[in-house]
Amino acid sequence: MKARVENIVEKGKVSHECIARDQDCEAFNKWTDAFTRQDHPTVIQILLESDKDKDMTGNVMPNLIYVSREKSRTSPHHFKAGALNVLRLFEINPMGMDGLLGPIHLGTGCFFNRRVFFGGPSSFVPPEILELSPGNIVNKPIQSQPILAMAHRVASCNYENQSKWGSKMGFRYGSLVEDYYTGYRLKCEGWRSIFCHPDRAAFYGNAPINLIDVLNQNKRWAIGLLEVGFSKYNPITFGSQAMGPLMGLAYAYSGYWAMWSIPITIYAFIPQLALLNGVTIFPKDFLDFLLVGGTVQSWWNDQRMWMIRGPSCYLFGLIEYLLKSIGISKEADKSN
Repeated sequence: MKARVENIVEKGKVSHECIARDQDCEAFNKWTDAFTRQDHPTVIQILLESDKDKDMTGNVMPNLIYVSREKSRTSPHHFKAGALNVLRLFEINPMGMDGLLGPIHLGTGCFFNRRVFFGGPSSFVPPEILELSPGNIVNKPIQSQPILAMAHRVASCNYENQSKWGSKMGFRYGSLVEDYYTGYRLKCEGWRSIFCHPDRAAFYGNAPINLIDVLNQNKRWAIGLLEVGFSKYNPITFGSQAMGPLMGLAYAYSGYWAMWSIPITIYAFIPQLALLNGVTIFPKDFLDFLLVGGTVQSWWNDQRMWMIRGPSCYLFGLIEYLLKSIGISKEADKSN
């Protein structure tokens, strides 16, 4: 397998002799010279089928489906939120919010009841297509033509136009942080979440492995959070009214992350001034880390990252959001 992959990489293309199934050939045929990151048709490929594929020990494998939503330069695809609507590390904050209405949806390691994407607990919002209803049971093979045709239809970049998808149903559009925004709106509609933290990790995620990627990611988050924080759904007013003041403030803590750049930049000068004046600074959040099983090293690393993010990506995210708000910058809209 390693030799085959290296051979394909060296050639720069996947030749037909490397493709075993006709379905795979159809998918690869879509990669033409006109296929770009910003402009390409819908790609849906069934990689594993639960009623056919088994592992080496004979156990049934789950369905594994590759989905790439259609993208067009003339139609918005709503980034990750749009892709999630096609499909249907933190401890201290979730533990605290779990005593209220539940923790924030942070994008990784979450299970959803499909019903939550179709209106509030007492106000069901039906989809345009009956087969998309949360209680619908598919009784056709996943490879059947009607199923694949419907999948391609809902994966088109124009499907949700003039519909309630992204506003009343599914993952919500309007922010670069679709996970935070969607979970927040669901809580405002009356849904609750719970924090499950077993000793053995139930999920593993990935994270940027270099500082530049970390700062770019955090800048994107900062802009997206401010888009929510200064919208009509801002957590201090709308959120507090819908969920109560404690949950509203809990969401506001994350929603205004970028504003931390102001005190953190000022705080960068405090240790030097304290040292010159002989004042001792004791870290008040040090105890929080120890109470949840953290170490001195993890606390120190967190402090360093706050000092790096505050005067850099948070500050630039705040500036970029302000420029975008007054119509000067559109860079955030181009982020992917």
